[in-house]
Amino acid sequence: MKSSTDKGIWSSTPMRILVFLWAIIFPIVFVALPLVKVATGEAEMSMRPVWAFILWVVSPLAVSIVMKYWGGAR
Repeated sequence: MKSSTDKGIWSSTPMRILVFLWAIIFPIVFVALPLVKVATGEAEMSMRPVWAFILWVVSPLAVSIVMKYWGGAR
């Protein structure tokens, strides 16, 4: 069992930056801004924000499944 002072990959600075980018920046850039442009009439209707939202929701699920079955969890 690891002690609380052990620094694993999940508590490292690059991982925290990656989680921040995935949780905050990705949905703003690829989902919210395109939807605002469509809503204001600046861009024509597109399915790109919908696909980006699906990718944003499903990717963590896929990563967790892969890590569970291929050595991510001990």
